[in-house]
Amino acid sequence: MSKMGLEQAGCLARRFAHLGSAPLWSSDLERATRTAEGIASVTGSSTRVHPGLREVLMGCWQGLTHPEVLAKYPKSCDEYFSDFVQGRAPRGESFGEMAGRVRAALDLVVSEAGGRPCVVVTHGGPIKAAVCDVLGISYDNRWRLAVDNASVTRVYWHHERGALLSLNDTCHLGRHTGRPGWGI
Repeated sequence: MSKMGLEQAGCLARRFAHLGSAPLWSSDLERATRTAEGIASVTGSSTRVHPGLREVLMGCWQGLTHPEVLAKYPKSCDEYFSDFVQGRAPRGESFGEMAGRVRAALDLVVSEAGGRPCVVVTHGGPIKAAVCDVLGISYDNRWRLAVDNASVTRVYWHHERGALLSLNDTCHLGRHTGRPGWGI
């Protein structure tokens, strides 16, 4: 994790300090677990890790830059970019498959939370998938959603109905946003 990432994680942890020992879940990927550990150190919660909260698996493309992917895998790029929901990298998963995996993980989180507020530390793709589900919109619209690192998206979920309370809230980051914005 970069210096800015550590600063952002610290800001995020302080934001959640008031929640006390609310249930805390995390993807099992390193950036998410490190962020969750920071939150747990402030709230006193223990972190439950779930691989279903991972980012979309990019298979053979993992770790490559966009130009490298275009050069090495032109045919699979054409297939991927022709269908942003079901397209996939070789040995990867589609956004739609990831969204189904994330939905199952979030259903478990909500069920085990028993109506209590909980914190889920995950990645941009899973957050966008969850927001699309809550709003009842196609995953093709995920490109219209901004999800910055260490941002907070709040969802109210009750009896299989959701309401989006906030999206991409970065007010706790102050100067640590890492992205020029409108500052509204």
